[in-house]
Amino acid sequence: MFQEYMKTKNISNKILLSLILFLFITLSLSKSYKQYAVSSLDGDVAESVLPYPAIQKIFDDPTGIKTIVNNHKHQGTNRFFSHYFLHKTFRELPILLQHFFDPINSVYQSIAITKLIIQILILFLLTVIISGKTNIFSFQFLISAAVLIPFFQTNGKYLAHEIGIIDKYVSYCFFYALPFIFLLIFYLPIFLEHLHQKIMKMNWFLVVMWIIFAIIACFSGPLNAPVILISNLILLLYQFFCNFQAYSSKSLIRKGLYALKSISLRNYLFIIPITILALYSTFLGTYNNHYEGLLTLKEIYLLLPKGIFKSFTTLSYIIFFALLISNYLIVYYKFNKDIQIKRIFGLYRFLIIFSLVYLLLLPLGGFRPYRPFILRYDTILPITVLSIITICYTSLFILRQLKTEKWTPSIKIIYPTVFLLLLIFFLLRNKTYVYNECEKTSLYLISNSKEDIVVLDNDCSVVGWEPLYLPEESKNYGELLYLWRITDKPKLYYNLLIPIEGLQ
Repeated sequence: MFQEYMKTKNISNKILLSLILFLFITLSLSKSYKQYAVSSLDGDVAESVLPYPAIQKIFDDPTGIKTIVNNHKHQGTNRFFSHYFLHKTFRELPILLQHFFDPINSVYQSIAITKLIIQILILFLLTVIISGKTNIFSFQFLISAAVLIPFFQTNGKYLAHEIGIIDKYVSYCFFYALPFIFLLIFYLPIFLEHLHQKIMKMNWFLVVMWIIFAIIACFSGPLNAPVILISNLILLLYQFFCNFQAYSSKSLIRKGLYALKSISLRNYLFIIPITILALYSTFLGTYNNHYEGLLTLKEIYLLLPKGIFKSFTTLSYIIFFALLISNYLIVYYKFNKDIQIKRIFGLYRFLIIFSLVYLLLLPLGGFRPYRPFILRYDTILPITVLSIITICYTSLFILRQLKTEKWTPSIKIIYPTVFLLLLIFFLLRNKTYVYNECEKTSLYLISNSKEDIVVLDNDCSVVGWEPLYLPEESKNYGELLYLWRITDKPKLYYNLLIPIEGLQ
């Protein structure tokens, strides 16, 4: 009777804890939505939504075949889906939402909805990777999601540009976070197999879907193609060397042939087609002439060490390194005979090798003036996500071992307390800041004005990267406001005030 009572009590406690976790996740996502709704527009939205002539070339030649045949270099050659999704979303969603909001608020609500959907999808995929569960109401899924939530710095003034999974600017979300969703989906079977020993059965429908995911992943954003090439190379070499060492033949040629033959057809079919697509996407990317020739390759590589230093000495990455090192030492010295430790060590090896190769190859992507040290919160996204996966997967394993005798009473208190405090630290630093107050005021002024040229008595940017001091500079932005029905005709506008730093 006592055992049945304790079992019932444990089940009740687990249900209660699951409800608390579900409520925490829901409230956190609600906070994210509110934060997204007060973010400002950026200067790259108009070029895809209108679109500008340079982007129209991408829409006219999505495969890039004409570009290669005609040797015609232009902007964003291998990023069709990022531009297309941004184009379709912000041409249609704001108009749809005008059934519920005024035209100006419909745009900001569109930003909030878009960013929230991207965050939920990434959160779901990372949770599945870490927990191995797809049931959103299972305890393991909920606790994994709750541990992941603090790493989404959705509007933190200090930390958002350190972790930066969901970018402050919505257009960047379509080039970094959104493409990463398709990458995570494509590699989900690999993660499930290696971390949870689960083989995902692929029927014809899933095969077709994975082909679509592969195409979208390879032609979205600047990072996916190189990430695919590096990841696939590591995966193939890992399987090759495992098979190579397992074969007892003394002949290197025979061992090599055996190692290649022993890689399953499933793995070849999974890796080779997307590798070919990624190689083509990378080649097509060489026809991108945006910011071409600003610096030589040598000069770009000389900037990389400073970028690495600036990125890896941020508060977020110092905490990441502390967690990665402490977790590794704990599992190495306490649980090195556990079967799951091999998976953890494999995850660490992949993170280290991938990061080194990725950092060494990153300068080949070229120089951008707005990213002066090559490495930044956006270009470091693959390493950030892999680090978060490794930290959460390892930490949750350690926390599950609290009941074992390998832990001293003091360690049983210290580790979960420190880990929880670090998660709370990230949560508390993720404060809400209103970024669009001045821009929204200006939009209402433009909307209500009867003039064809509107003077803005402020120094804030409106649907752009910076203030405009010549009316002609706002021509494209004015067309965008007309498209969104914010104005009843295309208008020009300019800022009257000059920022203080502009006078220095």
